[in-house]
Parts: sequence; structure tokens; C-alpha cells
Amino acid sequence: MGAFRNQIKNASTYLALAVAFFIPFGIRPLIYMIALWAFAVVIRGKWVKNWHENMTNSEKRKFFLLFIIFYLINLISLIYSRDQKEGFKEIQVKFSILLIPVLFAVSEKWTEKKVKKLFLAFVAGVIIASFVCYINAMLHSLQWADGKIIFSVHPPKSPWNSYFSYSDFSFMLHPSYFAMYICFVLMFLLDTYSSNKVNIICINKYLSFILLIFLSATLFLLSSRAGILTWFVVLFLFSLRKFIYRNGITDIIYVLFSMLLIAGLFFYVLINENRMKVIRKELEAVGKIDDESYPGSVALRLILWQDAWQVIKSQPWVGTGTGSTEKSLYTGKSGGKYTWPEKMQLNVHNQFLETWLENGILALLILLAIIFYPFYKKEIKWRYLLKILSVIILINFSFESMLVRVNGVAFFAFFYCLLILAVPSGRETIKK
Repeated sequence: MGAFRNQIKNASTYLALAVAFFIPFGIRPLIYMIALWAFAVVIRGKWVKNWHENMTNSEKRKFFLLFIIFYLINLISLIYSRDQKEGFKEIQVKFSILLIPVLFAVSEKWTEKKVKKLFLAFVAGVIIASFVCYINAMLHSLQWADGKIIFSVHPPKSPWNSYFSYSDFSFMLHPSYFAMYICFVLMFLLDTYSSNKVNIICINKYLSFILLIFLSATLFLLSSRAGILTWFVVLFLFSLRKFIYRNGITDIIYVLFSMLLIAGLFFYVLINENRMKVIRKELEAVGKIDDESYPGSVALRLILWQDAWQVIKSQPWVGTGTGSTEKSLYTGKSGGKYTWPEKMQLNVHNQFLETWLENGILALLILLAIIFYPFYKKEIKWRYLLKILSVIILINFSFESMLVRVNGVAFFAFFYCLLILAVPSGRETIKK
């Protein structure tokens, strides 16, 4: 029996690694890995003992309860939802918010070594998923015509698109999700490249520099505006931290190089007249009652946010119920001027507004409490990485409803629980 338990113990660890690895590979493999991980933890047993070993203080238990309460609010608001069928689907999608904290809490005690392996598994998954996207784009670009091999990056059915851009490039999941994952990995690579100490993911500095360039290029090919903005902010925050706690000429050179890079990228965006012109036209479309032409993604978001706010004002306390976004927005409740959002069956494209609209003010406050927890609690190891994660979440949740898909829910729950529930507590020490 002892040998069997040890095998199950090892299996549950490997399956947790598989969950971290498969997050960027779409919904289906991720669901299977989470289910197998849960099964292994159940078979392993010793849940009460593991709970006491992992949840060593009241702060961890309070954070654990935030996830549980957030899910329960979603479950309760299903009762008065305007679309219970859609609400039931959403409850299934968000089940990881309940399951993943429980798995971290009742699994075998997490050591720092295991935690680092989980981070490394996610980094490896994002890098390999990026290579898969490049290979897929390359294979689709090679076409056979008139006895010759032709390389064309434009799909025949939509020649204005490119196999190396946006959803044609990120074919396994939505580009915004993939861009968010890449930004999180870039955070670790920056920490590795700029640190004089042993880094968390334990890879060579030269390799981390090559991967920084590779993933930065991949991020720009994804064409996610939120992702690019996130990368600018992450780079700036790391540079600022390096400047405040600088240790020698190397750190100063790193900061200067980073600031020049940020300035150059912003200058490029500003002088790119066509891109700025498109954004300006989209913003101008918001004030017009012309439903003949597509208003553009920026204008659509503003329209959706305005419509969502009208619904929220009518039911700010308890919301309209889980899964009721579409029925609330597209049945005249918001008084929207455009039918494009309804035609495309869009969500609110802002997780904070979506949560408030469906589940009320309490759910929104709990979601914000989870995100801002690292800024309030000081005795968290690797706290600065957790703060950067919160910044990444804040930016991406502001432009996308990230908790409407399993990949977004799993990423959110997995890494917050990993950094707070699994990582041993301790005051972060920074050598000034």
C-alpha cells in the first residue's frame, strides 16, 4: 500500500506539472489534465493532514475562502439568471476557480523545488506552443500550384489576413489569452536575465535573453493590443525596480537599455500613422448612429462598456445572473444604438464589468480583493512577481472577459493559488 501511495503521490505532482504545461494548448487537453490531477489527489488521500501542512496560517485560509465565495456567488446567481442554460455552461467553465484552490490545499506539501518546477513547466509549455504556432503558420503558407511550391502567408479565403498574425497564428486559443501567457513568461525571463542571484526558473542568462527576443517577436505577431501594452508596462516596472534597488553598473546599463527600448517602441507606435488613423476612426464611430459598417474593435469595446453600464445601473447589487450577459445586453435593456455586438454575440470584453453585470457588486469586490491581495500582504515570498502578475491580470481583465473560457479561469486560479497557497510563507528579502 505504501508503494502504491508513493506512486500516486508522484503521479499527482506530474499531473500538476502537466496542467501548467498544457495551459497554452487550448481547452481540451487542459480539461483532461485538471481532471486527472484531481483524480490522483483524491486517490492519494490524507486530505486533512495535507490541509494542515499547506494552509499553515490564517492568511492563506482567508485567501482560499475568497475563491470559494467567488464561485459560490456565481452558483447562487444562476438561480435568478435570465439565461440558465448559458449560466450552467458558465458555471462549468468557472469550476476551476473552485477546484484548483482545493487541489493545492489538499495535495502533498509543496516544496520550493516543486513550485519552481511548476513555473518551469509553464514556461516550457508557452515556448513549445509558440514553436507549434510558427510551424503551423509555415506549413499553411506552403502551397502547391502548377507543379510549384509557393510560399504565401495570406489565406486564400481571406487574403487580407496572414497565417503569421492574430487568430490565424494563434490557432489553439484566442490570441489575447496567449499574449497574456507570454507576458507572464517574459516576466520570469526578465527576472532571470536581470538577476545576479539564483533565479526562479533556473535557466541560463544567455538562453533567457534569446527567449526574451523570441517571445517578444511572437507577442507582436499575435497583434493583441492588450498584450503589447502589458509587455510595455511589465518591462517598465522591472526597470523601475532595478533602478530603485540597483547594485552596480550592470543594473544601471540594464535600466538604460530597457528605457531606450520602451521609448523606441512607443515612438514607433506614435509615428505609425496608419495604425493611429485606424484607432482614431474607430473612436469617432462611437458617437455616430450608423449601423451599416463595422465600427472596429476599439469602438465595439466602448459601445459594449456603455451598454453594460446601463444594465449595471438597473441592478447594481445582485446583477442579472450568471450567463445572462447576452440576454441583458441584446434585448433592449441597455438601449444600445448598434446591433453589431448582438450579431457577433459578443461578451462585455471587460471582466470587471462582466462580473458586476452578472453577479453583482459583492462578486466584483471579491475579484478585486484576490487581484490586489499581493499589494496588501507583505509576508509573501516572491511578492514582486505576484505584484507583476496582478498588473498583468488588471490590464488584460480591463480589455477582455478572461473568465469566460477554461484557459483564462485555469491560468487565473492556478498561478494565484500557486504563489500564495503553495509557496512557503516568508518575508521577501531584497538586497538594496
